[in-house]
Amino acid sequence: MRFKKIIWEEMNREYLQEQAAAAAAKMGSQASFQNSSDELRAAHELAAATAAAVAKSRKERKQKQDVNANPAQTAAETAYQMLIKKRLSSKINYDVLETLFAEKK
Repeated sequence: MRFKKIIWEEMNREYLQEQAAAAAAKMGSQASFQNSSDELRAAHELAAATAAAVAKSRKERKQKQDVNANPAQTAAETAYQMLIKKRLSSKINYDVLETLFAEKK
């Protein structure tokens, strides 16, 4: 097990160095943030709160859309709804999609 660790660390030395540099940069920015003025600190907290509120409102809006969505009656409708949800609708030939899921009579 010890040899696996040594080999992994040797193969991923660059990644580990990047992670250490990122951690050092984060610690440095936090230290400088602690020495900053109250106004800057308040602005940073306000920005974080705003971002959280926007993310929450997007999530709530998506949940409401999902609840209000009508369940699909056929496989073609399901595929169509999925394509719209994934925003792939501009790349799809809907005539071919209809023939693919056409019910044989």
